[in-house]
Amino acid sequence: MIGLDTNVLARYYVVDHTDAEAVRQRPLAQGLIDSDKQLFISKTVILELEWLMRGY
Repeated sequence: MIGLDTNVLARYYVVDHTDAEAVRQRPLAQGLIDSDKQLFISKTVILELEWLMRGY
């Protein structure tokens, strides 16, 4: 099982073409989340992502 942190989920959901690092990391996050691997997301990560997404 792979534990995901807020940064991975943010790269998956937020598209930022102005940030070169975000552009590089987004396909990696997509590949991991779209894979058949079992993933774990803690409650803390969900709350952090919710807080982050309020800014968009």
